[in-house]
Amino acid sequence: MAGRTLVLAPTQEPISVDEANLFARVTTPTEDALMADLITAARKRCEDYRGQSFATQTWDYFLDYFPRWRDGYTLDGAFTPIGAQFWTGFPDAFGKREMPIVLPRPPVQSVTWVKYTPYNQSPVTMDPATYQVDTANVLAPRIVPTFDRMWPTDLLQSVNGVNVRFIAGYGTVVPEQISLAIKQLVAYWFYNRDAVGVVPESVNQLLSEMTGGFTYA
Repeated sequence: MAGRTLVLAPTQEPISVDEANLFARVTTPTEDALMADLITAARKRCEDYRGQSFATQTWDYFLDYFPRWRDGYTLDGAFTPIGAQFWTGFPDAFGKREMPIVLPRPPVQSVTWVKYTPYNQSPVTMDPATYQVDTANVLAPRIVPTFDRMWPTDLLQSVNGVNVRFIAGYGTVVPEQISLAIKQLVAYWFYNRDAVGVVPESVNQLLSEMTGGFTYA
């Protein structure tokens, strides 16, 4: 099982109140507080739809154990080693490479730590030299052991034996489709206050088009 916890929420939104006011044609500052709340709510809704992080934020990601090449399940729920199911001789044919930890809520800016907790012991922080962080794959950032290493083989505590803390988000400059989607949603909610929670199809369309209709979850 895997889970995640937001550790540090964004301190700055990807669009400003002034930008939202300009888009929504609001000319009075008396609505600024409401507009700020709508921006945060719209950003969260768009992030959840995409399964991504837009503004910079910190997450803890938990796994019960390190992913191994031999961990796998068939579609009917029966356990089957991935090596036997897909690649004969894996991982030997690939230099004994382990399966990656694929991080949620991309894009990932950096990994703060990878920790694991052996059974009845204190958490151990892994040496960053023993693993690599791949942030080049924007929608599927991953962590893998360095070439000649494997994940720790300690018997871990029963749940949440592995903890990865990472910083995610585009920062203050997000793709144009995201910026426009947030502005559209803020303007719609501003003028339709009894419909907060309703999302125009144009917003979903903008977010979906970023990956050719695929929604990352």
